[in-house]
Amino acid sequence: MVRRPQILAEDGFSLVEMLVALMIISLASVMIVMTLPKSTDDPFETTIASAEDAIGRLESDAVALGRPVGFIVSESQLDPVVWQGGEWVPARLQVVKAPRGVHFATDGRQTNAKQWPQVRVDPVGVFTPNHVVVKAGGRLHSIAIEAGGIVTGAPS
Repeated sequence: MVRRPQILAEDGFSLVEMLVALMIISLASVMIVMTLPKSTDDPFETTIASAEDAIGRLESDAVALGRPVGFIVSESQLDPVVWQGGEWVPARLQVVKAPRGVHFATDGRQTNAKQWPQVRVDPVGVFTPNHVVVKAGGRLHSIAIEAGGIVTGAPS
């Protein structure tokens, strides 16, 4: 004969306990969602973030490749280049493209790929100081690149 276990009234969770658990989970979810970064649909802000990120990664790219790397700044994009065979050649790094209505500029005058890039870093991590300006309509944002690799941005 098989004995079936008896179910007591104290077994399981009460409705109140379940509601309290659900309330705690929902509050934790709200707190996590509130700490997530806000996405921006502003192409100007997105371009600034992409450019600062790509410039900031140049140092590790130069160290990894063992060669100077940089960006040729044109109005529509930042083209990555690497020093190879006595000249600057296109690199297989992230190209930063400006969407319609957003433009890049710099203090340097070179825009030809055969010339030196305006943003460059050597394999020991020393940047050539410069500024890259992101423009959209009347809005300007300057990205300052210091010799030590510090990349800072500020509205102009």
